[in-house]
Amino acid sequence: MARQTSKGICSFCHSEFSKSGMTRHLESCQQRTAMQAEAGSHQKARKTRVFHLVVEGYRLPMYWMHLQVTTGTTLATLDTFLRAIWLECCGHLSAFTIGGVRYSVDTGMYDNWDMGGKSMQVRLDKVLSPGQTCSYEYDFGSTTELALKVVSEYEVEAKGKAIQVIARNN
Repeated sequence: MARQTSKGICSFCHSEFSKSGMTRHLESCQQRTAMQAEAGSHQKARKTRVFHLVVEGYRLPMYWMHLQVTTGTTLATLDTFLRAIWLECCGHLSAFTIGGVRYSVDTGMYDNWDMGGKSMQVRLDKVLSPGQTCSYEYDFGSTTELALKVVSEYEVEAKGKAIQVIARNN
């Protein structure tokens, strides 16, 4: 059986690349580099640190996206984003597992559930670093599992969006 190639579009240059080629492309995309250089030339522009994250389906890796996420964003905000763009159907529970530690929703509204672990109200820069991987689960009954990888960390001009899709599969 022939292996399927998953392709996606770069948000900067609008070119199409395979899943495996997108990470390499984003590191060298001329339009992305030009936008970052232009942002760097604005002396009074406020800068912020961001992570380049790759998110993909754990069992269905043909579903993927590249995100630019400010390092001060919380896991709870990333959880809300993932729910809105890919997962949410009816308010199921979710959790990240990072370095063997489970981070779950604040359990105040789920008093009968012992979620274990820590709260998602933690900043990404406190739990993630470049090269690190982690997992995410949504709906513990018929679970959707995602794998996340921190590709890099860099500085950009602050634009108000905590999370931006920079590429995703078609």
